[in-house]
Amino acid sequence: PALLWYPPAAWRPGELIKVTTLALHLPRVWGVVVPVAQAPPAPNGAAQLVDATGQWALVDAYTRTAQGVVEPMAPTSLSESPASAQMSAMGNMITADFDVHSVAGSDARIVVQASVLQKRIWPGGALDLLLNWQGDVWPEELTVFVHVRRNDHNVAQSDGPPRWFVALPPSRWIETGLPDWRQLTLPVDASLADASSAGEWQVAVGLYNRNSGERMPLLDGNGQPFADELIMGPLEMGPPPLPDQACALIGETCNAQPH
Repeated sequence: PALLWYPPAAWRPGELIKVTTLALHLPRVWGVVVPVAQAPPAPNGAAQLVDATGQWALVDAYTRTAQGVVEPMAPTSLSESPASAQMSAMGNMITADFDVHSVAGSDARIVVQASVLQKRIWPGGALDLLLNWQGDVWPEELTVFVHVRRNDHNVAQSDGPPRWFVALPPSRWIETGLPDWRQLTLPVDASLADASSAGEWQVAVGLYNRNSGERMPLLDGNGQPFADELIMGPLEMGPPPLPDQACALIGETCNAQPH
């Protein structure tokens, strides 16, 4: 695709370069999975966690240079999830502490770091939320809720266990950081962008027991419960940005525009 930079220094004599006009839609957070053919062994390379037909395994990870050479990635520590170390650079994280003793036993807590990647939103647009959960244990019956609210009414939500492109096994990463990315689509109603009726927009994040519906309490600095959800905002609702070429031609690509 034309919007991907292929530096002239990497061109080869006689090479045919085809530039297409197909739109390349990339969400705010994305990943790539590619096959590796005839790659060199990587006994000292990086091991990455992947999900193959429901079975979690560590596999060697490779990268391809501009010259097309396949090389093992540099070794990395698996003391934390592959995504957790990158998340703090993607947005300002705030921290909250949930009491989960009702499902995990005495004094059990789970700490979440959360960041809304864009404060400005528009009708039909996407809202990206990054979460990182950490604690001693993640009980099987525990799950996450994320709500987008306008004037205290839910207009979009994403419930379910933590995901980073695929569902991650909480027991593997909860002690060192369990990454969780949510993208919520806002209502299409264009009248919501009218400043006189936009209302107050917020994001609510929390944990609950999926069997009973009981919410886990949020703790203050003294360890006392004071709420059952983390509120983030306010968000600024307004008209959508001027579309780039891809967005103007194919509406599905609009959410990939910078917010």
